[in-house]
Amino acid sequence: MYPTSSWVGIRARTNSSVFEERRYERICHYQEILEEGLQEGRQRGIEQGIEQGIEQGRQSELRLVIRLLTRRLGSINSQLQSRLQELSLAQLEDLGEVLLDFVSEADLMNWLNTIEN
Repeated sequence: MYPTSSWVGIRARTNSSVFEERRYERICHYQEILEEGLQEGRQRGIEQGIEQGIEQGRQSELRLVIRLLTRRLGSINSQLQSRLQELSLAQLEDLGEVLLDFVSEADLMNWLNTIEN
């Protein structure tokens, strides 16, 4: 015996409903994955922005310290400039204060030697 046409129609609608429900679940799952990825990307972007901001601040402080040292002591040789570029932001800030007491390049070298030890 063959199923009646009404039974086939109900079964087709049921299969279609199940298919649509599964499709909706997959879409929701993909949207969750996408949202997690976007959130992770935003977080990484924020972290990179903070790191770049800190580095830009350190570079600005370095330029200021080199200008102040040049004004105070005259030309700073390239070896000392290389050592200054290795300093952290906190060390550059400290140097920005103590350089006001320097009278010669030897004072700068002594200060650099004390922070390295």
